[in-house]
Amino acid sequence: MQYVTPGGTHGEPAVAPAALSAATGAIPAPAADLNALYGELAFLDRFDAAAQAGFERVECLFPYLYPVEQIAHRLCCHGLHLVRFCLPAGDWVGGERGIANQPSRCAEFRYGVEEAIRYARPLGVRQLRCLTGLPQPGLAPELARQTLVNNLRHAAAALKPHCIALLIAPQDAPDAAAIIRDTGADNLFLHEQGQP
Repeated sequence: MQYVTPGGTHGEPAVAPAALSAATGAIPAPAADLNALYGELAFLDRFDAAAQAGFERVECLFPYLYPVEQIAHRLCCHGLHLVRFCLPAGDWVGGERGIANQPSRCAEFRYGVEEAIRYARPLGVRQLRCLTGLPQPGLAPELARQTLVNNLRHAAAALKPHCIALLIAPQDAPDAAAIIRDTGADNLFLHEQGQP
């Protein structure tokens, strides 16, 4: 069974965050960050809280611990649209903030991209964020950067047939704009804080 929330049409090009307002002529309402605003609540209860606060759009870090059907049910019950979430980022509780820059974990990264697609498609999500990873002791910066470029190129190519944009933020990679250019991917975008 496929669950698609509003805005989850497929067959359209991936949409950059800044292009949303230009395409519609209006600035989208802000999305409630379920982790930042409602982190004290159980994950599925955060959708209820966002709806009660008047939000129509939400985003989160990682939905992977919950069946996609349960998330879809919460979204549909409250008329919410899940705007974006992050690719799997390693051991978050243990302090990892992404694995895309680690040569020894490319297979894990690629599996995470497929897992993200398995969630994004039925939920109608058109944007996924990649947390690129912290610098690794003993790893040459050039190798880490090339690994990141290669992984982002792979992820963008995997997401493109599903009309999903890939985002990285400046705080995730100091030369994020140059990294985006080096991938050559037309569905990889810079995600600035405060974008809708």
